[in-house]
Amino acid sequence: QVKAVRDGGYMAAESGARGWNSENVSDSNIREIKEACKEFDVEFNTLHVWANMIHPDMAEREKVHRLNVDAIEMAERLGMKYILTHTGGRDAENKDKPHPLNHTRETWKMSVDATKKILKDTSGSKINLGFEAVNSCNNNTPQSHLRLREDVGDARVKVTLDPCNMLHPGTIFRTTELLDQCFDMLGEEIMYCHAKDKVWNEMLPHFEGVALGTGLVDYETYLARLSRLKTPRVLLIEHLPDDQYPPSKKHLEDTAKKLGVKIYS
Repeated sequence: QVKAVRDGGYMAAESGARGWNSENVSDSNIREIKEACKEFDVEFNTLHVWANMIHPDMAEREKVHRLNVDAIEMAERLGMKYILTHTGGRDAENKDKPHPLNHTRETWKMSVDATKKILKDTSGSKINLGFEAVNSCNNNTPQSHLRLREDVGDARVKVTLDPCNMLHPGTIFRTTELLDQCFDMLGEEIMYCHAKDKVWNEMLPHFEGVALGTGLVDYETYLARLSRLKTPRVLLIEHLPDDQYPPSKKHLEDTAKKLGVKIYS
Protein backbone atom coordinates (compact mmCIF):
# COMPACT_ATOMS: atom_id res chain seq x y z
CA GLN A 1 0.00 0.00 0.00
CA VAL A 2 2.83 2.42 0.82
CA LYS A 3 4.50 1.69 -2.52
CA ALA A 4 1.18 2.18 -4.33
CA VAL A 5 0.80 5.62 -2.75
CA ARG A 6 4.26 6.63 -3.99
CA ASP A 7 3.77 5.05 -7.42
CA GLY A 8 0.65 7.20 -7.81
CA GLY A 9 2.74 10.32 -7.32
CA TYR A 10 1.60 11.05 -3.77
CA MET A 11 3.68 11.58 -0.64
CA ALA A 12 1.14 11.11 2.16
CA ALA A 13 -1.90 9.07 3.15
CA GLU A 14 -4.32 8.59 6.01
CA SER A 15 -6.02 5.44 7.28
CA GLY A 16 -9.31 4.78 8.99
CA ALA A 17 -8.71 4.32 12.71
CA ARG A 18 -10.63 1.09 13.26
CA GLY A 19 -8.35 -1.80 14.14
CA TRP A 20 -5.39 0.39 15.02
CA ASN A 21 -4.80 -0.59 18.64
CA SER A 22 -2.24 -2.45 20.74
CA GLU A 23 -4.17 -5.72 20.42
CA ASN A 24 -3.88 -5.73 16.63
CA VAL A 25 -0.68 -3.81 15.89
CA SER A 26 2.62 -4.98 17.35
CA ASP A 27 5.90 -3.12 17.76
CA SER A 28 7.28 -5.09 14.82
CA ASN A 29 4.30 -3.97 12.70
CA ILE A 30 5.09 -0.37 13.63
CA ARG A 31 8.74 -0.79 12.66
CA GLU A 32 7.74 -2.35 9.34
CA ILE A 33 5.34 0.51 8.55
CA LYS A 34 7.92 3.15 9.42
CA GLU A 35 10.59 1.41 7.33
CA ALA A 36 8.26 1.20 4.34
CA CYS A 37 7.33 4.88 4.66
CA LYS A 38 11.00 5.82 4.82
CA GLU A 39 11.91 3.61 1.86
CA PHE A 40 9.22 5.08 -0.39
CA ASP A 41 9.31 8.63 1.02
CA VAL A 42 5.67 8.58 2.15
CA GLU A 43 4.20 10.24 5.23
CA PHE A 44 1.59 8.21 7.11
CA ASN A 45 0.11 11.41 8.41
CA THR A 46 -3.02 10.54 10.42
CA LEU A 47 -5.64 8.08 11.58
CA HIS A 48 -9.20 9.08 10.72
CA VAL A 49 -11.79 8.39 13.42
CA TRP A 50 -14.91 8.37 11.25
CA ALA A 51 -17.33 7.65 14.09
CA ASN A 52 -19.98 9.34 16.21
CA MET A 53 -18.61 10.56 19.55
CA ILE A 54 -22.15 11.57 20.65
CA HIS A 55 -23.96 8.44 19.44
CA PRO A 56 -27.47 8.19 20.97
CA ASP A 57 -26.68 4.75 22.33
CA MET A 58 -24.39 5.08 25.35
CA ALA A 59 -22.68 1.74 24.72
CA GLU A 60 -21.84 2.81 21.15
CA ARG A 61 -20.71 6.20 22.41
CA GLU A 62 -18.27 4.52 24.79
CA LYS A 63 -16.90 2.40 21.92
CA VAL A 64 -16.26 5.56 19.90
CA HIS A 65 -14.57 7.16 22.90
CA ARG A 66 -12.29 4.14 23.10
CA LEU A 67 -11.67 4.36 19.34
CA ASN A 68 -10.49 7.97 19.70
CA VAL A 69 -8.28 7.13 22.69
CA ASP A 70 -6.77 4.13 20.89
CA ALA A 71 -6.15 6.26 17.79
CA ILE A 72 -4.30 8.86 19.88
CA GLU A 73 -2.15 6.20 21.53
CA MET A 74 -1.43 4.57 18.16
CA ALA A 75 -0.65 7.93 16.57
CA GLU A 76 2.04 8.44 19.20
CA ARG A 77 3.56 5.05 18.37
CA LEU A 78 3.48 5.88 14.66
CA GLY A 79 5.11 9.29 15.13
CA MET A 80 2.10 11.30 14.01
CA LYS A 81 1.14 14.78 15.22
CA TYR A 82 -2.65 14.50 15.19
CA ILE A 83 -5.66 12.33 14.54
CA LEU A 84 -8.70 13.32 12.48
CA THR A 85 -12.04 13.23 14.29
CA HIS A 86 -15.58 14.68 14.27
CA THR A 87 -18.02 16.25 16.73
CA GLY A 88 -20.79 13.84 15.66
CA GLY A 89 -24.56 14.01 15.26
CA ARG A 90 -27.78 12.73 16.81
CA ASP A 91 -28.81 10.17 14.16
CA ALA A 92 -28.30 6.59 15.34
CA GLU A 93 -27.37 5.15 11.94
CA ASN A 94 -25.17 7.76 10.30
CA LYS A 95 -23.29 10.49 12.17
CA ASP A 96 -23.42 12.77 9.10
CA LYS A 97 -27.16 12.48 8.48
CA PRO A 98 -29.12 15.71 9.12
CA HIS A 99 -31.10 15.59 12.35
CA PRO A 100 -33.43 18.18 13.90
CA LEU A 101 -31.37 18.21 17.11
CA ASN A 102 -27.93 18.54 15.53
CA HIS A 103 -27.73 22.31 15.93
CA THR A 104 -29.18 22.65 19.41
CA ARG A 105 -27.32 23.93 22.45
CA GLU A 106 -27.74 20.50 24.06
CA THR A 107 -25.99 18.74 21.15
CA TRP A 108 -23.16 21.26 21.19
CA LYS A 109 -22.62 20.61 24.90
CA MET A 110 -22.58 16.87 24.22
CA SER A 111 -19.83 17.35 21.61
CA VAL A 112 -17.81 19.59 23.92
CA ASP A 113 -18.14 17.15 26.83
CA ALA A 114 -17.18 14.16 24.66
CA THR A 115 -14.10 16.03 23.45
CA LYS A 116 -13.10 16.95 27.00
CA LYS A 117 -13.39 13.31 28.03
CA ILE A 118 -11.07 12.18 25.22
CA LEU A 119 -8.52 14.83 26.15
CA LYS A 120 -8.74 13.98 29.85
CA ASP A 121 -8.22 10.27 29.21
CA THR A 122 -5.17 11.03 27.03
CA SER A 123 -3.76 13.71 29.32
CA GLY A 124 -0.04 14.20 28.75
CA SER A 125 -0.25 13.18 25.09
CA LYS A 126 1.09 15.60 22.47
CA ILE A 127 -1.25 14.24 19.80
CA ASN A 128 -3.73 16.89 18.63
CA LEU A 129 -7.33 16.35 17.57
CA GLY A 130 -7.90 17.75 14.08
CA PHE A 131 -11.67 18.21 13.88
CA GLU A 132 -13.23 18.10 10.42
CA ALA A 133 -16.33 20.14 9.64
CA VAL A 134 -19.49 18.37 8.45
CA ASN A 135 -22.16 20.69 7.04
CA SER A 136 -25.09 18.65 8.41
CA CYS A 137 -23.71 18.70 11.96
CA ASN A 138 -22.82 21.33 14.56
CA ASN A 139 -19.22 21.96 13.50
CA ASN A 140 -19.69 23.34 10.00
CA THR A 141 -18.11 26.81 9.82
CA PRO A 142 -14.76 28.44 10.64
CA GLN A 143 -16.58 30.10 13.56
CA SER A 144 -17.66 26.74 14.98
CA HIS A 145 -14.08 25.46 14.76
CA LEU A 146 -12.98 28.43 16.86
CA ARG A 147 -15.84 28.06 19.32
CA LEU A 148 -15.10 24.36 19.81
CA ARG A 149 -11.52 25.15 20.75
CA GLU A 150 -12.66 27.91 23.11
CA ASP A 151 -15.44 25.91 24.77
CA VAL A 152 -13.27 22.83 25.25
CA GLY A 153 -10.45 25.01 26.50
CA ASP A 154 -7.57 22.85 25.31
CA ALA A 155 -4.83 23.75 22.83
CA ARG A 156 -4.89 20.20 21.45
CA VAL A 157 -8.19 21.00 19.69
CA LYS A 158 -7.11 21.76 16.11
CA VAL A 159 -8.59 21.81 12.60
CA THR A 160 -8.72 19.48 9.63
CA LEU A 161 -9.79 21.96 6.96
CA ASP A 162 -12.40 20.74 4.50
CA PRO A 163 -14.04 23.79 2.89
CA CYS A 164 -16.38 21.62 0.82
CA ASN A 165 -17.90 20.34 4.06
CA MET A 166 -18.88 23.93 4.87
CA LEU A 167 -20.75 24.53 1.62
CA HIS A 168 -24.42 25.51 1.52
CA PRO A 169 -26.45 27.74 -0.85
CA GLY A 170 -24.96 30.84 0.77
CA THR A 171 -21.34 29.78 0.25
CA ILE A 172 -21.26 27.56 -2.86
CA PHE A 173 -20.71 30.57 -5.16
CA ARG A 174 -18.50 32.41 -2.64
CA THR A 175 -15.71 29.91 -2.03
CA THR A 176 -12.97 32.55 -2.28
CA GLU A 177 -14.57 34.43 0.60
CA LEU A 178 -15.07 31.21 2.57
CA LEU A 179 -11.45 30.13 2.11
CA ASP A 180 -10.09 33.52 3.12
CA GLN A 181 -12.30 33.45 6.20
CA CYS A 182 -11.05 29.98 7.13
CA PHE A 183 -7.40 30.94 6.86
CA ASP A 184 -7.90 34.33 8.50
CA MET A 185 -9.69 32.81 11.49
CA LEU A 186 -7.96 29.45 11.85
CA GLY A 187 -4.46 29.99 10.45
CA GLU A 188 -1.80 27.82 12.06
CA GLU A 189 -4.46 25.78 13.92
CA ILE A 190 -5.05 24.03 10.58
CA MET A 191 -3.22 20.70 10.83
CA TYR A 192 -4.35 19.03 7.64
CA CYS A 193 -6.48 19.77 4.56
CA HIS A 194 -8.89 17.94 2.29
CA ALA A 195 -9.40 18.67 -1.40
CA LYS A 196 -12.76 18.16 -3.07
CA ASP A 197 -14.81 20.12 -5.60
CA LYS A 198 -18.56 20.56 -5.99
CA VAL A 199 -21.20 21.75 -8.43
CA TRP A 200 -24.82 22.70 -7.78
CA ASN A 201 -27.04 21.48 -10.63
CA GLU A 202 -30.49 21.11 -9.05
CA MET A 203 -33.08 23.51 -7.68
CA LEU A 204 -32.90 22.14 -4.14
CA PRO A 205 -29.51 21.95 -2.38
CA HIS A 206 -27.59 18.93 -3.59
CA PHE A 207 -23.91 19.39 -4.28
CA GLU A 208 -22.35 16.84 -6.60
CA GLY A 209 -18.69 15.87 -6.20
CA VAL A 210 -16.59 16.41 -9.31
CA ALA A 211 -12.92 16.33 -10.32
CA LEU A 212 -10.90 19.22 -8.94
CA GLY A 213 -11.02 22.23 -11.23
CA THR A 214 -14.40 21.37 -12.75
CA GLY A 215 -16.44 22.69 -9.82
CA LEU A 216 -16.80 25.89 -7.87
CA VAL A 217 -13.99 25.73 -5.28
CA ASP A 218 -11.33 28.41 -5.77
CA TYR A 219 -8.14 26.35 -5.74
CA GLU A 220 -5.94 29.34 -6.55
CA THR A 221 -6.92 30.92 -3.25
CA TYR A 222 -6.78 27.56 -1.43
CA LEU A 223 -3.20 26.80 -2.53
CA ALA A 224 -2.01 30.39 -2.12
CA ARG A 225 -3.27 30.56 1.45
CA LEU A 226 -1.89 27.12 2.26
CA SER A 227 1.52 28.18 0.99
CA ARG A 228 1.63 31.07 3.48
CA LEU A 229 1.40 28.83 6.54
CA LYS A 230 4.64 28.40 8.46
CA THR A 231 5.14 24.75 7.51
CA PRO A 232 3.82 22.55 4.66
CA ARG A 233 0.47 20.80 5.18
CA VAL A 234 -0.79 17.58 3.67
CA LEU A 235 -3.60 18.15 1.16
CA LEU A 236 -5.63 14.97 0.58
CA ILE A 237 -7.74 14.51 -2.55
CA GLU A 238 -10.74 12.40 -1.53
CA HIS A 239 -14.09 10.87 -2.46
CA LEU A 240 -13.65 10.52 -6.21
CA PRO A 241 -13.89 7.65 -8.72
CA ASP A 242 -10.45 6.24 -9.45
CA ASP A 243 -10.26 7.79 -12.92
CA GLN A 244 -10.80 11.32 -11.53
CA TYR A 245 -7.78 11.34 -9.23
CA PRO A 246 -5.09 11.88 -11.93
CA PRO A 247 -6.83 14.93 -13.50
CA SER A 248 -7.54 16.31 -10.03
CA LYS A 249 -3.89 15.93 -9.06
CA LYS A 250 -2.87 17.58 -12.32
CA HIS A 251 -5.19 20.50 -11.62
CA LEU A 252 -3.50 21.07 -8.26
CA GLU A 253 -0.05 20.86 -9.85
CA ASP A 254 -0.96 23.17 -12.74
CA THR A 255 -2.57 25.69 -10.38
CA ALA A 256 0.45 25.59 -8.07
CA LYS A 257 2.80 26.14 -11.01
CA LYS A 258 0.72 29.10 -12.18
CA LEU A 259 0.88 30.63 -8.70
CA GLY A 260 4.53 29.80 -8.04
CA VAL A 261 3.52 27.57 -5.11
CA LYS A 262 5.66 24.55 -4.25
CA ILE A 263 3.97 21.15 -4.08
CA TYR A 264 6.15 18.35 -2.71
CA SER A 265 5.74 15.22 -4.80
